Amino acid sequence: RLTMYCVRAAAFSHAVARQAALPAACEGRSVLHVARARLFSSGTQGASAPTAVATDKAAAEDTIRAALAEIKSGGQDGPAKGLALFRTAALSGHPVAKYNVAQMLIHGIGAEPNLTEATQILTELAEANHGESQYQLAMIRLKEHATTDAPAAIRLLEAAAANGVTRAHNALGESDMVDTHTQHTHSQHCFTLLTRGLLYREGGPVPRDYAKAIEHFENGVKADDVNSVLSLAFMHANGLGVPQSHEKAYELNALASKRGHTMGHYNVGTHYLTGKGVRQSHVHAADYFKLAADKQFVYAQINLAKLYEDGLGVEKNLRQALALYTAASAASKDAADKAKELREILRSQEKQGFFSTFWSLLRG
Repeated sequence: RLTMYCVRAAAFSHAVARQAALPAACEGRSVLHVARARLFSSGTQGASAPTAVATDKAAAEDTIRAALAEIKSGGQDGPAKGLALFRTAALSGHPVAKYNVAQMLIHGIGAEPNLTEATQILTELAEANHGESQYQLAMIRLKEHATTDAPAAIRLLEAAAANGVTRAHNALGESDMVDTHTQHTHSQHCFTLLTRGLLYREGGPVPRDYAKAIEHFENGVKADDVNSVLSLAFMHANGLGVPQSHEKAYELNALASKRGHTMGHYNVGTHYLTGKGVRQSHVHAADYFKLAADKQFVYAQINLAKLYEDGLGVEKNLRQALALYTAASAASKDAADKAKELREILRSQEKQGFFSTFWSLLRG
């Protein structure tokens, strides 16, 4: 598997592996520690433009590895040298190099912050269907022009989600947000509150601030936005910015479930399955997982299959479990493996039943 490293903003302290791009030789180096003092004490920030152009993919990847090595070295001028090397590789059009240049410019690593150039690079990558760039560009637009750019940001998030960026799914919610594709003022307002809350919760374009995230989510709840309800439930369940309370999380997830939200159904089912925030009940867990599974939510299909397999809250039914595991198998290797296992068990049971009937007939 090829691995891409991109510089993240969190305290400007590390670079984290983000997506497939570099050869297997780079695997395992998912975190490159870069001390903040080193980032801002470099005597070579604003280094001159690269003089060589990587002319093919292999050469570009060699240059990217060299850039990562400079950053990882811990030298005072490491970030600036790394940025210069990323720029060299980017001249060949390599998406990983271009993306890392944009990230370093956003966060002022190796050079002064330059959001204008970073946005231009991300726009080029987003137009080339680069998922991470689509997500980052959406977040920048929402930060800078949250209300006016909401429809364009939604389209970018949808594209990023289709390209496998899971954080984009988080922003969009598991089911379609009512009216977000229209110019309706209320829907744009709700989406703005939600995404601002997510920005402060996840960090990146803005510093992480759980208190501000909760403020935006609570305003979204007051505006009757179901996705804000779910996001606030997540904060309470995990004790982010508030004392941890599974009871409050259950209350909010139940509200989202009553609104017909797939993730709300699933979360309430999980509360009943684990007994967190509510008295444990496999029967109720199965009921809510069914609601989410009927909307093709993979994790609900898997959990419901397990209940059928074990006979918890429902009558044991291996064929029903097999059907659910099979439905989820396209998105989950574990589900595919379980489906294969159950097929073998059912075949074995059928053979045993056949021979048992055959010998009974002979004896009779």
